[in-house]
Amino acid sequence: MEGRFSVFPHENFVDLFIVQFGWEQCESLYSYGPHVRNNYLFHYSISGRGRLEVRQRDGTLKTYPLISESAKQAGVKRLLIVGGAGTLFYAPGKMVMDADDVPAQLLPGIKSLGEFYLNTLRKEKDIDWIFLSPAANMTPGKRTAKFRIGKDDLVVDANGDSNISVEDFAVAMVDELEQEKHHKERFTIGY
Repeated sequence: MEGRFSVFPHENFVDLFIVQFGWEQCESLYSYGPHVRNNYLFHYSISGRGRLEVRQRDGTLKTYPLISESAKQAGVKRLLIVGGAGTLFYAPGKMVMDADDVPAQLLPGIKSLGEFYLNTLRKEKDIDWIFLSPAANMTPGKRTAKFRIGKDDLVVDANGDSNISVEDFAVAMVDELEQEKHHKERFTIGY
């Protein structure tokens, strides 16, 4: 297993801070847990396939509604879900997940998460949810805190490219948690 992790310097933050960040290329059948943690754990998979188990339930369509229900039962006021770019529009009436250049092996996960957003989350009325969709390409880079925010359309630059660094994606996520600019809606970011 290959990976690189760093401890985030959090001396400037009081209530919310990143403990650790990094990347990992996991071997087949890799697992971690079950464990009880005193922090939130976010995973963002950029390739491959696998199974996410939560209390013996698996699959995006079963897991994400369970997370949403659990948050409501726990009295959570706001729920930020890191989504994908699949349901963003790249042209009028055309979603990214329906584009010809999306790798076939990624489509099941992309479509499953898209189905959760389109058919379940958008109908949710009992919790203040936010669905944060990244740019089409998200890679490690620099933290600039200079990006554009969109709603349902893919944010692209003058060349038609949709990019964001992992670092700026984290900035947008924490900004939203602290400033609460979006309510019961999706937003996206890009350069």
